[in-house]
Amino acid sequence: MKRTMSRAAVLAAAAGSLLVAVPASPAYAAPVAVDIQGGRVEWNANPYNGIPGDSFRVCDTVADGYGLETEMYKNVTETFDGDYVREVTTRGHDSPYCTPWSSGDLYEGNQVNLRTYKVKGTFRQLVHVLGARA
Repeated sequence: MKRTMSRAAVLAAAAGSLLVAVPASPAYAAPVAVDIQGGRVEWNANPYNGIPGDSFRVCDTVADGYGLETEMYKNVTETFDGDYVREVTTRGHDSPYCTPWSSGDLYEGNQVNLRTYKVKGTFRQLVHVLGARA
């Protein structure tokens, strides 16, 4: 006797297997850390292990005389660079140094860009842009 499954049964089985493959909720995801020239930038969308949500920081890990500054922009689209929100800087601190987490509530799903610059005196050079969602 030949067994066949209905289209609905096949789709239900496929959907079930997709649900198993989905990672844990972003509400429990650890911060995203990206190595950049001179250090790293970190983004945390939701509260995690004592780290506030919608927060970021920058770490200067190279003792080269330069610091790092990261600026957050929200409401970023393909045609709009976004609205300035806040910044963190390692200026005035010896390396290695991580800034405190800078946080503030953002609308869920808001597209943000974290622009990180290498800085020293009046010198300022863009080294990385991290796109993320709140």
